Amino acid sequence: MTQHDPQSRGLTGQPLGEARARLVTTPEKGRRYHRVGVRDGADNTITLYVDGKRAATATGGAACPGTGALAVGRAQWGGDDTDFWNGGVDEVQAHDKALTEQEVGEPHTDEKP
Repeated sequence: MTQHDPQSRGLTGQPLGEARARLVTTPEKGRRYHRVGVRDGADNTITLYVDGKRAATATGGAACPGTGALAVGRAQWGGDDTDFWNGGVDEVQAHDKALTEQEVGEPHTDEKP
């Protein structure tokens, strides 16, 4: 089991370990996935979308805005970078609002071959 520093921030800006919207799955090798994490302060939820569809939702917990640069593909523990993503990361976007389910699905629908 991997433990995370309570001060580390995940995709949604939440301290890791406090609240997570999780989908337990075995990814298919060579398959591309469109994943989106949304933290909605208005209803205090974090939601994970996979391929444009809602996959998991959890209570968001207290808002803890990050103070550093956006980091993708790793976590932190004790101030050190750790838990590096073993795969490709492409076309990352950050928004200044909670996207709606429709907004999350649009890019996935538009980009499908």
